[in-house]
Amino acid sequence: MDKKSEQLKSIAEIAALIGGFAMVVLVETSIEEDTTDATLLFCFGLLTALVVCLMFLCLIISALMLVTVLNFDTAQSIVDETLPFDVFWATRCESDFQFSFSAFKLAITCFIVSLCCLGWIK
Repeated sequence: MDKKSEQLKSIAEIAALIGGFAMVVLVETSIEEDTTDATLLFCFGLLTALVVCLMFLCLIISALMLVTVLNFDTAQSIVDETLPFDVFWATRCESDFQFSFSAFKLAITCFIVSLCCLGWIK
């Protein structure tokens, strides 16, 4: 349980940092309109917005899953022999974690491509 909660905390923190950084890059970048290709500028804006949205989605899912994991009562499940944590994780959390991590991986890829577009624009 501790391992999974640490994973969720780490993903949520990294998602918040990268999403915030991408938002600052989008807002604070000064781009000259005359010398910039409109298609490249559109790709940069779209990719950066996608990074912010995907990281926000990842952050929200991870935070909500963290609440669920931390509310799991291991002592009670051992006494009652009702539902061990690994079964709880596999049945109730694994699919959400996989979705959240997929969004995280896609956002990281978009972030790197966005930075490449920004380098090309600048």
